[in-house]
Amino acid sequence: MKTAVDNVHKGKERSVNARFAAMCGHYLFETDFCDVASGWEKGIVEKNVPAATESWPRS
Repeated sequence: MKTAVDNVHKGKERSVNARFAAMCGHYLFETDFCDVASGWEKGIVEKNVPAATESWPRS
């Protein structure tokens, strides 16, 4: 599956890929999308990105 979202509409409305919708139905979870370019909505995930990249060993 290349992407979960086919089209982005106003607010948090999305048209999702048919295969993604089938997977959501199979695993019984609901989607909750963030607004486009709104990293503050993702909270702890975005906060931990610098910590993860700094602690990752360099080759």
